[in-house]
Amino acid sequence: MEKVKGYYRSFTPSRRICDRARAGGESLHTLKKKNWPLLPDFAKKKAMAKRIKAKSVMGKSEGPYRSVDHFESLAVMDFEGKDTLDKLFDFAVQRFGKADCLGTREVLCEENETQPNGKVFKKLILGEYSWLSYQDVETEVTHFGRGLAALGQQPKSTIAIFCETRAEWMISAQACFRHNFPLVTLYATLGEDAVAYGLNECGATHLITSVELLETKLKNVLCKISNLKHVIYVDKKNINTSGYPKSLEIHSMQAVQELGAKPENLAVEPQRPKPSDLVVIMYTSGSTGRPKGVMIIHSNLIAGMTGQCERIPGLGPKDTYIGYLPLAHVLEMTAEISCVTYGCRIGYSSPQTLSDQSTKIKKGSKGDCTVLKPTLMAAVPVKTKSLSVDTASPLRRGRRPALLLMYVITTRPTVWNCPTVTVIHVHWSRRCSICSSSNVGASGFSECWLSLSR
Repeated sequence: MEKVKGYYRSFTPSRRICDRARAGGESLHTLKKKNWPLLPDFAKKKAMAKRIKAKSVMGKSEGPYRSVDHFESLAVMDFEGKDTLDKLFDFAVQRFGKADCLGTREVLCEENETQPNGKVFKKLILGEYSWLSYQDVETEVTHFGRGLAALGQQPKSTIAIFCETRAEWMISAQACFRHNFPLVTLYATLGEDAVAYGLNECGATHLITSVELLETKLKNVLCKISNLKHVIYVDKKNINTSGYPKSLEIHSMQAVQELGAKPENLAVEPQRPKPSDLVVIMYTSGSTGRPKGVMIIHSNLIAGMTGQCERIPGLGPKDTYIGYLPLAHVLEMTAEISCVTYGCRIGYSSPQTLSDQSTKIKKGSKGDCTVLKPTLMAAVPVKTKSLSVDTASPLRRGRRPALLLMYVITTRPTVWNCPTVTVIHVHWSRRCSICSSSNVGASGFSECWLSLSR
């Protein structure tokens, strides 16, 4: 095995290697282990991997466990003085102004594909990613926040978002963080009754959504939501407003930004939040009944993300993150905010367009991972299983896929005091990235749990 520039040149287990393994009395597993590609400074990385990362606070094996890096005093913020989410974003804009921030693929074509069983699936042909710089995002955040204020949204009054994972979601969230509008997040997969229940319970007067969700899930229940006065849809298209309650005003996101860009509205300074102010009311998926809202303040999220970022060594502008999990979940939301803070660019995707074999990708065209080549992603066990299936079929056909899942390791709880932590190593043309996930929900960022998770 030849060493080249700090790497070991590997080879696939061909028939010749299998014959050699049998002749030498070695198992193929042992032979593959010997010839597995090693990263530069492997010994150092191996030592770091085996070091003690956490120990029990009570001295008992059942825990709770705490990181040895902050065993005596908990980490509460990454950057001195940046104790609210709006300050983190302003700090990122100052540092990485012209760098790429949020990216979206253009839809070139939509086709209906008839399956052998007669079902018709919508297939997409997507172009390259187009990017907004940090300065571009800052401008959109400023205008959208001022526009919401001009529409009557008040500081410390809730505003709801019921939308898919996309750049507009993050822009809307950052605008709300800056103006101290507590953001109520609802899963885009919730049913009509669950959405109506959440919106009535939180009392939001303004709702941010997409045209698809507005027409398919909201239109029939809007009359049941008593406090709602304004609906803002994020798509750049016009909709037919007939059939909606007459008391409801429907605006496009672009129109709200144009309103906020007017000089008289730009002149009004936002009321900035304090660390103790409510930042998010995050509704659960409602799998065990009605969705429940979890109240999270700025200092909760800042402290949680501090521990999160310390577990990703070298996080910075060289990284590219792919966002496809629901932003209404605390894992995806904090992962993306952390990436923005550290200068990583975020390319948006969806579970249906993630890989070349994903359900909405037309055969022969490229999935989002192939085009974006991310170095970071968040993952949950159910998605890693589907990714493994997606990447196995090209291997069986003898074709090297763009995404190759090397292996999946499920570890016992150490730093994160939770039942499962999944670590995935993804190989991108000899570049290795780590994706981690856990079953920690929004409640994991509440004050009583944070002391266990750093």
